[in-house]
Amino acid sequence: MYINGGKLNIEGDFRIQKILVNEEGKVIYKESYGVLKMTNPNDHVLVMGDFVMQNYYQTKDSKVLSDGVLEIKGDFTQIACGVTPSFYACENHKVILSGEGQQIITMEESNSRFNELILINPIEDGNYIFIPEGRTFWNSLEIDLDYNQSKKIHQYWVTIEKKNDTVAIGDTIDIRMRGEENSKAEALVYYKCISKTGSADEKVITVPMKEYGPGKYQAYFKVTEDIDQIQKIQINLLDAEGNLYTKTLGKEKEGFPLEVGATVSIDLSGVSKLEKFAGMDLVLESKGLNEQARRKITGDTLYTITNLKPADDYRLAIESKNGFTAGTIENISISKGINDSIIVKLIEEPAKLTVIVTDDEGNIVESGYNLTFYDPARNFKQVGTGKELEHIFVGNEISVGLTLKEELGKNSKILLKNTM
Repeated sequence: MYINGGKLNIEGDFRIQKILVNEEGKVIYKESYGVLKMTNPNDHVLVMGDFVMQNYYQTKDSKVLSDGVLEIKGDFTQIACGVTPSFYACENHKVILSGEGQQIITMEESNSRFNELILINPIEDGNYIFIPEGRTFWNSLEIDLDYNQSKKIHQYWVTIEKKNDTVAIGDTIDIRMRGEENSKAEALVYYKCISKTGSADEKVITVPMKEYGPGKYQAYFKVTEDIDQIQKIQINLLDAEGNLYTKTLGKEKEGFPLEVGATVSIDLSGVSKLEKFAGMDLVLESKGLNEQARRKITGDTLYTITNLKPADDYRLAIESKNGFTAGTIENISISKGINDSIIVKLIEEPAKLTVIVTDDEGNIVESGYNLTFYDPARNFKQVGTGKELEHIFVGNEISVGLTLKEELGKNSKILLKNTM
């Protein structure tokens, strides 16, 4: 039987066996040459009764069980008939044992096996009996205790724009779910709340989800100032019959718990001639965390930086294109939530250093030499025929070296001039 991307629902047992009638008129089952072929990711077979396979068809090399889902409510039985392995699932194939009572799994052939086996009930409570004991029947095993919830809640996810592994106060979390139509849905956001004493109390807020299309639900949650950490998000769906179904996002691989980062503003309103700093960078960094945030100075007086990790060793500076810095403030303490603004007042003005070279007679010489600008403290070096060093600040200590290409005379001079 080739499923070929379709769905097959069987109300009773599914037997891959030959049906015979013995001398007494009794129906018996024997070996067969039948085969179940599932190679399409959309293949889905639901067996409400038992699944029994007793066939000569060898399924390992043929890979006829390589994709799709085989769901069984009753027992699973694989009977050896001389050809091994007759049940061999591989690649993306899944078998789900979703019975409401105890299920017995018999795998007589030693080389037959499941690929991904999913159990929806606790394995340790006697819900599943594996025969023979002590043998691994699967490539991977998953216990999904929430499987039945998926019958009503088909998909669920959140969209979070994280930076630096945190969200910022004021950010919006987009919560979505697809499930049964015309149901009542809500999202429960569990979080830690920062108290005035610094302790974190656990709280929960309920956010109604709106059905914006058939079976499509959505809610928005805004991160407020009192939130320290979002621990998990639980989605509830109440169907028309009053049955409640839930799903939870809260695992580490799903990005939880979600830390709320720090927010700080940098106030440059007290800086005179601010327009001269346009195009330079505001740099806020913590060496202890090895974290750095930058904002380009555009002429505005207020700049906000979000998604910072808390630390006590932040350093703020204005950095030019050459990497020279000014207005440095050390040991800034930044904590979670919204911090007080960092006010920058006194600051060195941007400058441009121009070198003038003259000969014995005082005439300006335009060529015949190379200039080298040094800043040993910063390991900065600029070499070439250029006579100007831009993007520095008043107060920077710069050394200038002259390499002659030709004789200029004993009384030649180097003059330095700030032309800004």
